[in-house]
Amino acid sequence: MPKQKSLEEEIKAILCQRATDADRDELEALGMKFKNPTKMTLLAVALYEKATKGDLNAMREIFSRLGDAPLGQGEVVLIDDIGNTDK
Repeated sequence: MPKQKSLEEEIKAILCQRATDADRDELEALGMKFKNPTKMTLLAVALYEKATKGDLNAMREIFSRLGDAPLGQGEVVLIDDIGNTDK
């Protein structure tokens, strides 16, 4: 009997799949062109879209993934000055 794949292996397999034609059309409608987009590309674009709409968690995730990669001039600092008013 073949060994059952772990959840992590299954997720990686899904993310490595090529994007569908409909997915590619959607990316182009957003003004984004990729040579061979995958499901991982779609996930990255969704995260990027959330970040550009002001989602601080999405911004933090993007910057944490980039690590020390240069992003242009200066340093990017995210300030959550709204705070949690539920306390």
